[in-house]
Amino acid sequence: MPGARSVHGMSIAIRPIPAVPPPSEAIDVVDVVGVGVFSDRLAAGDFPPEVDGGFLSVQGFTGEAGSSCALPGRDGRVAMVLGLGPRDDVGVPTYRRAAAALAWGARRRSHLAVDLLGEVPERLPRAAVVQAIVEGVLLGSYR
Repeated sequence: MPGARSVHGMSIAIRPIPAVPPPSEAIDVVDVVGVGVFSDRLAAGDFPPEVDGGFLSVQGFTGEAGSSCALPGRDGRVAMVLGLGPRDDVGVPTYRRAAAALAWGARRRSHLAVDLLGEVPERLPRAAVVQAIVEGVLLGSYR
């Protein structure tokens, strides 16, 4: 893939796309989808559509910043739910840690997608969040 880099023998290519491809287009391409969740939204019962809220509840996942939980996605892929903490407390480093947790948790998989930009608070510079996500994926991929 053009632009791919190797980190300790693992090829890494980062390609921004506007949205995570639907299963009909990407089931063979994307193994793990990382989905960010805010703890205050989880506490209110607001779960992302691709996540089984009942499974998360049974696992005791609260969305605390830095936490993660792998679960079967509704579309046949693995969903890695990434805790971001309360929405009002989220900062750029929160996204870096979440992306690193995703990369580390998906280290045995060959392709992952990060779905963290949809709910970025307006007070945070989007470009800085994108950079933090890329850095997090690279840091979490380090072995």
